[in-house]
Amino acid sequence: MLAHARRFRAAIEGPPEVPMTVMLGVTTPTLARAGLVREGDEWRLYFRPRVPWGRYDPMAEAMFAAGDGVVTRRSGLGLALPQSAPELAARGETLRRSLAGAHFTPFRHRAMFEDEVLRMALAEVLLPP
Repeated sequence: MLAHARRFRAAIEGPPEVPMTVMLGVTTPTLARAGLVREGDEWRLYFRPRVPWGRYDPMAEAMFAAGDGVVTRRSGLGLALPQSAPELAARGETLRRSLAGAHFTPFRHRAMFEDEVLRMALAEVLLPP
């Protein structure tokens, strides 16, 4: 799987050949980072809150960010975290310079393209008159 991800990243590296617009859902809590907690002599990695939804977990605030349930707003816009490696920040800058626009929606990632009105609007934008 990692080899596939490396090939995909290499294929899309650099600025795109055509103007690009991103469409991002921004109202769904989206996993942005994992939690690492020391419990005694062991470290545990968490990918979801340690307590049920509806109860306060301070780690959840650090783990989740605005997004569409799959992609965070920050990631979709190529905004690196402050502690990111310089090469990741440079890749994000390349993406941001190539963006012709960004549209924010309340849709979740996979439901976004199930909306008929949104699909028709996309078709109008993408298809020549």
